[in-house]
Amino acid sequence: MNDPLVSNLWDSLRAAQKYPEQAEIGALLQQADQAIARCSEAEQLQVASNALLQVAEVCARRAEILIQDWEDAYRDPVVQPGFFAGIVRQTMAVDFSDLLEPSPPRKERTRRAKPAQPDEGSIVGTVDKTALLAMLDQLETEAAQAAQKQQVLAIAHDEDVKSWVRAIALWAAEHQISEVSLQQLQAAVKMPLVQLWLSLLLGNFAIEQRGEFYDTEQVWLLLES
Repeated sequence: MNDPLVSNLWDSLRAAQKYPEQAEIGALLQQADQAIARCSEAEQLQVASNALLQVAEVCARRAEILIQDWEDAYRDPVVQPGFFAGIVRQTMAVDFSDLLEPSPPRKERTRRAKPAQPDEGSIVGTVDKTALLAMLDQLETEAAQAAQKQQVLAIAHDEDVKSWVRAIALWAAEHQISEVSLQQLQAAVKMPLVQLWLSLLLGNFAIEQRGEFYDTEQVWLLLES
């Protein structure tokens, strides 16, 4: 289309895209309306869409330039190293000696006397750890033996020992054997071990230890055949 208004519109849009910061958007839109009115109905849509697209590109380019100018205007200035050397104070020393009171004189500490060493005749001394443990074990053993003795005496006092002795004698007479182990006898007469021991000792039975001391498996009761 060779209409002068349409040609002038394209020229104005090209100039606006080249210098978007100087473009007047309102004037461009008014010029586009005048050019579109001179076109035929078939050409109006084509001219209008092309003109609006170029106006939008001009607006976008203009916005980019304005934002860049704003950032450049408010960006922190770049200075050379040492630019503030003569302006900024690096260190400062202040003397407060005239404002402070003198400190009071320090008192000498009184030395404490060392504890006196024990005399040569004193009973205080180092106790051997092994000897101490052995003494404690002996005390515990004596205490256990005393408790066991009290238990045996309590049983002998509260129970009828004669009936226990008679039960053992009747069992021996019934089975007609010359000897029997303590464990076999306990299983036969069904007595607790402490009760059985007490019956054998107080009943004057013959007892023989064939193994290690306190080994109940090797304790035998000797009976007359």
